[in-house]
Amino acid sequence: MSAVAGYASDLHELPMPGTGVVTGIIVDFETSEPVGWTSVLIVETSRSVSAHEDGTFLFTNVPAGTYTLRTHRIGYESISRQFTITSGDTTRVNFRLQKAVFRSRSIEVVGDRVNGTEVIEAEMRIDGRELRQQLGRTLAETLQNEPGMAQSSMGPAPARPVLRGLSGDRLLVLEDGRTTGDISTSSPDHAVAIDPINSEYIEILRGPAALVYTSNSLAGVVNVVRRQIPTELPSHFHGSASVQGETVNEGISSGFSAYGSAGNYGLKADLGLRTASDINTPEGRLDNTSIQNIHGGLGVSRIEKWGLIGISGNIFRSTYGVPGNFEGSHPEGVIVNLEREQFDARFDYFHTDSWLKRTRIDYTFSHYYHDEVEYSPERQAHDIVGSEYSLFKNTLTARFYHDKLGWADKGIFGLYAQTSNFTAGGFTFTPTTNDYSLAAYAYQDFRPSKDWSVQAGIRFDTHSIVPVEEVETAIGLRRKRDFANFSGGIKTDYRITDAFSTGTSIMRTVRMPGVEELFSEGPHLPAYSYEVGNPDLNEEAGTGAEISFRYAKERFRVKNSWYIHRFSNYLYPQNTGEESVRRPLPIYQYRGAPVQMLGTELQVEISLLRNLMFTGTVSYVEGTLTEEDSPLPFMPPLSGKTDLQYAFKNFTVGTSVRFAAEQNRLGEFEEPTDGYTVFDAFAQYYISDGRRLHTFSLTAENITNETYRMHLSRVKVIMPEAGRNIKLLYRFYF
Repeated sequence: MSAVAGYASDLHELPMPGTGVVTGIIVDFETSEPVGWTSVLIVETSRSVSAHEDGTFLFTNVPAGTYTLRTHRIGYESISRQFTITSGDTTRVNFRLQKAVFRSRSIEVVGDRVNGTEVIEAEMRIDGRELRQQLGRTLAETLQNEPGMAQSSMGPAPARPVLRGLSGDRLLVLEDGRTTGDISTSSPDHAVAIDPINSEYIEILRGPAALVYTSNSLAGVVNVVRRQIPTELPSHFHGSASVQGETVNEGISSGFSAYGSAGNYGLKADLGLRTASDINTPEGRLDNTSIQNIHGGLGVSRIEKWGLIGISGNIFRSTYGVPGNFEGSHPEGVIVNLEREQFDARFDYFHTDSWLKRTRIDYTFSHYYHDEVEYSPERQAHDIVGSEYSLFKNTLTARFYHDKLGWADKGIFGLYAQTSNFTAGGFTFTPTTNDYSLAAYAYQDFRPSKDWSVQAGIRFDTHSIVPVEEVETAIGLRRKRDFANFSGGIKTDYRITDAFSTGTSIMRTVRMPGVEELFSEGPHLPAYSYEVGNPDLNEEAGTGAEISFRYAKERFRVKNSWYIHRFSNYLYPQNTGEESVRRPLPIYQYRGAPVQMLGTELQVEISLLRNLMFTGTVSYVEGTLTEEDSPLPFMPPLSGKTDLQYAFKNFTVGTSVRFAAEQNRLGEFEEPTDGYTVFDAFAQYYISDGRRLHTFSLTAENITNETYRMHLSRVKVIMPEAGRNIKLLYRFYF
């Protein structure tokens, strides 16, 4: 009996009516030895399993139809293969994987897919070797060297990703396709409630497909995937465990994730811990930058032939410091205590013999709270609550997937509803408000010919912000505000030759103002500002156009993108040049202004020798307040990264150079920063003992202990970036 057949029989399970079984074995292309711990995904259903140590895998109760299987395994090239399931039959799909001496950045659609055809456009997936090498203390630090990415920070903990010069509400961050339920977009000192230690991969989605998630998608969508709700029934438990240490802050983090099944129930659990002291820089220790995180989750699904019903719950707790010693701030800084609880539910139904192929309904409830504790000189401790925030949020989404419909080869129709309640306390005077949002959207994929692909999306959103009390204040009348507007976009790809292709994208997006932008009034010490809202603000509408060129040969690949973004009412806090009479803090008032942003990105990959590869990225964006013809503040300078890496069998070693130009194109009251060049080195090794896969990642950052400052750091005036840092990550899969 074959290994595959033996594995299938061990489950003692026959396919239910209308479904079939998919099974197979994964082996090494050269040696024909089994390749265990390979992730196997059915693209259309999001169901995935991990192959056993003998290379076998199995899916049961897969509805009849045509699907795509995709593999992912450390050290091997990914393969996609289409197959057809017949009711009552077993389909075998075997894979022979080629060793991946080098791994290019994945450029593919990695959000929801509705058939086996790939959509090839500016979609990046960070996983495997690349994710382990870049894994940082925060999501922003993990992503900062990707094309077009930067990070804004007020210390290590509240760092937030910036994509093409856009951040905050203009860059949606998701976890397993769901909102994070935090308030990280409202101020630069508010942390994102995600720790990347247990992430399976991180994906970046742009273009019309991003309209499935948000109306404000010019920058894109970042999704951290943990798979908290199980989608498959493995025969025994699989998982991973990690531990990472670093020297620059005496930090240590660990993560554990496991999934399995009991009968028709899929089970998932994960836990993560992080602790770190203050950051060391070449000029000394940056006080009050310690971090303590704990997060974990449990998920369970009932999986049947027609689909699944699943739930999950997770918690996130964090205590972190925001450094002080700025003009108008506390010399000892501020301590932030953050907590979030979240409950998720999912219903997935797969239709048969219908143009409608899948119905998916998701519900999320989250509660978020944090306080900002100031320092008391009398008691010599942080024990004065200066600000506190609470947010309750309910989100419901329904998505309907189809195959061929009219001109469209595939597509999604969807509905979205959200309610939230926001309360602020302490010395901040933002009123308690209730928010109500509704949206309807459609995303369609067309394939006119083998050389052409077209994706189009449209979305209509309504949003109401209702303060619990309507009152006239110094900033104006705090009152109910209603907004309604539409977003849309179209993207095309054309393959000119086998090696050369081009793509274009045109987008219109809209962003509704938030409660802080409308109604805030009070000091915000961690942000070193006195923030004043504007109750009369209108929507921020943006249009964007992009053109890209791609050339790919066996030993040489290059991609170059050029884009322009225009906003008719770009909302941002403007430094008025005045100080508050209540606290000695600069007054920032929200305003809307016309803005234009121009940018470009370049990615190059060259195979110098069989085992030696060079990769490089360069990004630049320039923002302008068009009415004043003056620079938009807080824009990243030209920056990039180069890698030179050598790989042989299970071992990879390399060097990296991170660089940025000086930034002297400045907004009002903004300080310039010098350019810099920083050298890193890394080594990775993996080995299997027959039952487990062990991986080791060693990284040396800022080897020369260079003193440098990033322009988007709010604390650069008192301290530079981190000094020399040695990081070691050990992760094993079982």
